[in-house]
Amino acid sequence: MILIAAEFVIQPDQRDRFAEVLSRFAAATREYQGVNRCLACEISGSQAEWLIFTEYTDGEATRAHETSGELLQFMEAIGSLLADTPKIQMYEVSTIQTLM
Repeated sequence: MILIAAEFVIQPDQRDRFAEVLSRFAAATREYQGVNRCLACEISGSQAEWLIFTEYTDGEATRAHETSGELLQFMEAIGSLLADTPKIQMYEVSTIQTLM
């Protein structure tokens, strides 16, 4: 499995617009073949920091989504909303467990 963790810092006054665009992107991503889950999180107490975690079945699914129209449209739509360059990390993992 591949886990992508992306951190976005946006302009605080663009929170509602970013949330709207992110909601559409996350919903479309969840429907993409090879995506097991996509979780979008707003950092508590911050109007500007967001995290997206996307779990893919394998590297092929990751590459296919990276070149998809959804991802390119999302990046274009949020470009003017960002306060900093997104930080994106990719991890190859053997298991993902929910701990509660």
